[in-house]
Amino acid sequence: MHSTSGRLLRPKQAAKTEVEKCAENENKTGSEKYTNRTVTISKNTEMWNEVFREHQNVSPHCNGILEWDLSMEEKWGSAWRECAKCTKCTYRSKMFNLYEEVAIGLHHTPISTASYRKICMASNIPPPSVSGMQHTANAISEKVEEENMRDLQRQREKIKRIKKIRGENPDVVNIQSDCVYNNAIYSGIGRTPFQPATQCAYTVAENETYKHSIINTLPKSKLCSKRKAYS
Repeated sequence: MHSTSGRLLRPKQAAKTEVEKCAENENKTGSEKYTNRTVTISKNTEMWNEVFREHQNVSPHCNGILEWDLSMEEKWGSAWRECAKCTKCTYRSKMFNLYEEVAIGLHHTPISTASYRKICMASNIPPPSVSGMQHTANAISEKVEEENMRDLQRQREKIKRIKKIRGENPDVVNIQSDCVYNNAIYSGIGRTPFQPATQCAYTVAENETYKHSIINTLPKSKLCSKRKAYS
């Protein structure tokens, strides 16, 4: 007699019928029909013109209504990929990207990802995931930082040229500066006589022209794992 190892067999879920799939999609997309989407107008126009022509060629005698197939949509951060379907025949289009691949908006504002998600929800727009927004930020943050450093260098060179034209010493520049902290001063009352901040950004602006352009910035952090490089 040979001993054999056994395992507990669990029943698999029965395959869903087409009726069950339709009911599931209807429940999934019913409420979504009353939400908003952010799309690029030109991409949306291209999609529907192609869909109308294709549907007419595939089903020339169909008088059904063409609409977004929300059960197939894909969310990419704040952008969307959509396809269309006919309510009467079996027509379904390919997926369309309704966005341009540009994602640097939040790098130019002090708003956080959590605040942006709140704005989306208040606007009845499904918010992007935190991980998706962080992935986008990680992908472009270094490039944005490099371009900012080059721009600051250009501003400094510009001020030097202006001072040379004036006949002044280009190595002596009048500046004004200020610092912003991540914690308010009053948050440290009774605990520390110093600024109770763990992060700050020091900004320097030239005081030679009426524009007062920013010519340098200096971040400081006690939280970042690479704080030695920034403090």
